[in-house]
Amino acid sequence: MKQTGNKFIIVIVVIMLVAVLFGAFAVFRWMIKGIVGFDEKMAVAIIAACTTLFVSVVTVVYTQQKTKSREIANSHRPQKVEIYKRFMDKAVVGLLKATREKRIERPEYQKELEELFFSFTGDVIVWGSPSVIRSYSAFRSTGADPNILLRVDDLLQAMRKDLGNSNWGLTRGELIKLFITDQEKMDEMLFPKKCS
Repeated sequence: MKQTGNKFIIVIVVIMLVAVLFGAFAVFRWMIKGIVGFDEKMAVAIIAACTTLFVSVVTVVYTQQKTKSREIANSHRPQKVEIYKRFMDKAVVGLLKATREKRIERPEYQKELEELFFSFTGDVIVWGSPSVIRSYSAFRSTGADPNILLRVDDLLQAMRKDLGNSNWGLTRGELIKLFITDQEKMDEMLFPKKCS
């Protein structure tokens, strides 16, 4: 539903942009005709030159904007790699190890985990993309839901995408399965309907 609304807005904006450009072109042509004095060939030449100039300026501005945003993304990438790696090592791997070793209920581990999540929350607010923030929020609100592993997988895929990596061909749950040694049990946990 939201995508349909976004597509509709994009279509309206494009139509308005075309109308404005067409109107500006008509006004500009009328002005040139007035200046040149109804000589069509001269008016067409001036309009072509101005159009070329306009397109060149727009192209340069667009290229500079893309370059600037690429430079910003590249400068943020090392920081993102560090916080995402720390989260993966301490939260995902650490949590799985603590669960296996039965130390997850210990108060000192709970405090360490709480500090990690507070720290990561601040880091993700500053450095994370909107998709990482949404995935992290969904993960945090899952609680004791059995789908928590899928939420972790969604978060890992959002982190990969934010770092510029492709998730093409990866199915949901595939990344989190890499951390689990018993693949059949993992499939049962992730996809109970398919396995029963």
